[in-house]
Amino acid sequence: MATIRIRNKKSRSSYGIMIALVVVLVLVIGAAYFYFKISVIRNSEEFQAKKIDYLIHVDAENPFYILIRNKKDYGTVILELPEYLALEPLEKTLSGNSLNETKKLIDSWLGISSDEYYYWETDQKGIKELALKFGLNTDNYQELLDRLSRRGLEFFDYWKLKSYVDTILERDSDASISKAGFAAILQRLSESSLKYFKVSTITQYPIEIRTSLSESPVKKLYLEEKSLEDLMALFAEW
Repeated sequence: MATIRIRNKKSRSSYGIMIALVVVLVLVIGAAYFYFKISVIRNSEEFQAKKIDYLIHVDAENPFYILIRNKKDYGTVILELPEYLALEPLEKTLSGNSLNETKKLIDSWLGISSDEYYYWETDQKGIKELALKFGLNTDNYQELLDRLSRRGLEFFDYWKLKSYVDTILERDSDASISKAGFAAILQRLSESSLKYFKVSTITQYPIEIRTSLSESPVKKLYLEEKSLEDLMALFAEW
């Protein structure tokens, strides 16, 4: 005798509804996670700050400092200062201080202030290691900044910020940089054109000066008068 099977349409329908609910729940949880992950960064005081500065010391054959200064909705200026630069009329020199102290010294010299600031030490190898995190192959800081300005802050960067920060910390364990602070520079580099300014000095290499305050000669580089005037005029707007 043939066996007749009757399918339970109600059970099959209930199973389908349950699967749909699980899928919806997973999507809601995923969306909430993405929203939370992103909003924690974007709503932070560090990310929202009006004026943010980044001071980077590059240890090269001729060491120098990079000051990246961003003013929200205004633009980004990138200043390159050589080590041993004499900060007239402060009678101070860019050498031998911690980066935190150097930042305060530059602020006093230029008459500027910031809502948030970060700093770290690196070298050309360190620049290249950071560039590789973005799929770029360069050890030149200007090229890296130009490329990042065209790239901006992307969706998946929020999950890579720790990796970016760790790359900096591997070179300088005393670095002052946060995930929100790094996200801010990626975002703001892409929001306006970059204005580069490299100071001109009277001599290519530091001259050694003996003073009554030091036992050994002090190395100094002096700014050309026109370069100093242009620099002060530029930062009067910032």
